[in-house]
Amino acid sequence: SDDCVDDLLILADELLLPGLKRLCGNTYSKLLTVENIVAILRLSRLFQLVKLENNCIRFISEHVQEVRTRIFRK
Repeated sequence: SDDCVDDLLILADELLLPGLKRLCGNTYSKLLTVENIVAILRLSRLFQLVKLENNCIRFISEHVQEVRTRIFRK
């Protein structure tokens, strides 16, 4: 679940395990949705996961209307 990946990413960051951080980023890349894209983009920047950040930006560009609608609906 997302919570397990969150915990694992935090642990990997604290223990300086870049390979594990990348694995977490790869997992998040497979879980991108219009509902969670902003949170995962923030997380990618917080943990300096460049590939995940790029995947988020690509996802947003491919779903710009849905993301815009979701963000401004709140």
